[in-house]
Amino acid sequence: IKKNNEKYKVYEEKLKILEEIKINYPNLDPNLHERLVRYLNYNKSKYKYNVKYVLDSLPSSIQNNLIIEIYKHIIKNFQFFKYLENSDFFVKIVTSMKPILAMKDDILVHEGDVIEDIIFIKKGILSLEIGINLNDTKQFIEDYLNTSQKKTNVVNNFASQMQTTLVPYKTNATFLSFISANTKKFDNKIIPKKYIKIIDLRKNEHFGDALMILNEKSPVTIKVRSKNAELLFLQKTDATEISNVYPNIWKRIVNKSLFNMKQIKNMAKKKVILYCELNDIEIEPNLKKKYII
Repeated sequence: IKKNNEKYKVYEEKLKILEEIKINYPNLDPNLHERLVRYLNYNKSKYKYNVKYVLDSLPSSIQNNLIIEIYKHIIKNFQFFKYLENSDFFVKIVTSMKPILAMKDDILVHEGDVIEDIIFIKKGILSLEIGINLNDTKQFIEDYLNTSQKKTNVVNNFASQMQTTLVPYKTNATFLSFISANTKKFDNKIIPKKYIKIIDLRKNEHFGDALMILNEKSPVTIKVRSKNAELLFLQKTDATEISNVYPNIWKRIVNKSLFNMKQIKNMAKKKVILYCELNDIEIEPNLKKKYII
């Protein structure tokens, strides 16, 4: 309980700092400030009842049993945990997740961002989109379709990939990545874009683990499409530690995600070609033939 109270005080301090920033920087975008306050308040409410801190003094076996019971709806329903049976792995993951409440049109990841968190959808709908550059549409589309897909054998190269790509860092990844994504909204004033929806991600689905392993930038922008979305973020630091302890389990999860990511990339390129056809944009015949619908 004492540890939990200390955690609560930290969030109170962060809220005070945000208010000071608002006063010292009067030109700060009010929407951005609102998002940050909402993020901290939501986290504070979740940490207030976080059993991980309350049960620290109990034997690990009892902790694990109670944590699994409390989080069983997540463990049972999330695709990430499907066909897995290691209770210690479940406990490590669910107690490392950080809750975030996002609202409609919040941008969680921009196309081209380095993935620093795995996003789990507890409630709501996220839209995966591609932004087409309207200044030079034809060239942009041809460059996009020409991008090669990295072929990686995760099973054979997993150990070396983990060592080189999942490097722990000391900053609060969830907080900083959420801020960063939402401060980039002004980029569209410089480069006008037309966004095309590729696919929706819904309750119990996740995004980001395969890209994190491969150290690839996100091929899509991820935006909240529902009125709000309750999300859980797993930071890169935590993912590194857990994958080092349970490498075989992590391999199984990522191999499934690699297949899904390949499907998303192919679907995205087909949607881009369809956009060309609907808007009479002529592109190289070979590109159209390669990704014909």
